Amino acid sequence: MKPPAFEYFEPTTLAEALALLAEWGVRASVLAGGQSLLPLLNRREAHPAAVIDINRLAELEYIRLEGETLVIGALTRHYQVAESALVRQACPLLAEAAAAIGSPAIRTRGTIGGSLAYADPAAELPLALVCLGASVILASPAGRREVAAADWLRAPFTTAIALGELVVEARVPLPPAMAGMALEEISRGFGRPALVAAACLVAFDAQGHIADARVAICGAGASPRRLPDCEHALIGAPPTSNLIAQVAQQAAAAVTFASDVHASAGLRRRMATAATRRALGCAVVRRHTA
Repeated sequence: MKPPAFEYFEPTTLAEALALLAEWGVRASVLAGGQSLLPLLNRREAHPAAVIDINRLAELEYIRLEGETLVIGALTRHYQVAESALVRQACPLLAEAAAAIGSPAIRTRGTIGGSLAYADPAAELPLALVCLGASVILASPAGRREVAAADWLRAPFTTAIALGELVVEARVPLPPAMAGMALEEISRGFGRPALVAAACLVAFDAQGHIADARVAICGAGASPRRLPDCEHALIGAPPTSNLIAQVAQQAAAAVTFASDVHASAGLRRRMATAATRRALGCAVVRRHTA
């Protein structure tokens, strides 16, 4: 099937792209990596009057440090994040999440901003950003605003973006010193969306006890969730296998799972327990090289 007819624009500056968004409003769709929009167009599930291709906006393709914050432009490709020496050193969980996205072809074309705007509740990138306490930066003709990653997904495929806004960057606070982190997911096969995934970060004090902890799960509800009770259960304790197993069970019990054609609620809960246990275990081991 071929896509419906639409007007096509290829702005070369952010200001030009924002002006086009303001002009076309809800009738416009933004094309970045195209890994989500193009299939929707080809199946005629999307019918924009205008497509605004932002691939010429070189000003939105970057990875850099700004003080204690890792900043990634919206047009940065997934493979660039996965392979970046800076990301691997400063925030390896983000590199791990990017490397887990889809297939090599998708990672080569897909963009950070596109993944955030598409808002798949099972996507790896939003999960990692929620775990890391990151934020999303939006631009419009009126200026810029910042939305916490935890508040970004409002419902499946629905975000906090307002009409006329464009995702321009993600900002990730650097993890604490002496931290290990990991992402584990369970899916139906290579390149398939996660049925359940967990992202964890643990930081340690000089005595080897857990000084900081982050635990987040996706695959339950509309968006990834941090689990503060599980994090509090870890802080101050030595990282024993029994503690990790108990917190993994607690994490799976703290969220509500739904049954669908791919897995029952009970199976998803068991998968969440396993994914969280593996992620915590890997994070503990990785603290020596974090």
